[in-house]
Amino acid sequence: MNGAEESTNAGGRWAYECVDTVGDSGAEHRHMQLSALFLARVAINAAQSQLGVYALATDAPLHSIVEAADLLDAAEQRLMAFSVAVEGGG
Repeated sequence: MNGAEESTNAGGRWAYECVDTVGDSGAEHRHMQLSALFLARVAINAAQSQLGVYALATDAPLHSIVEAADLLDAAEQRLMAFSVAVEGGG
């Protein structure tokens, strides 16, 4: 087993142990959900920012870059809708 597999497996065990220790505590479960959603939004925003910098630096961005930006926009919209649902607004 290489280091990447060990790291993945260790992360999986850690995630399982965290979920297992939460038990029936709805507040902690909701906190974990919101934390995961926040981190996903940070990642999407960081990627959008990098694509924006690239787009401003070139007159003709690659088609794949434009597609990636569109996919990130769609992912952000879905994530925001899911966030509202998790927070109890929908």
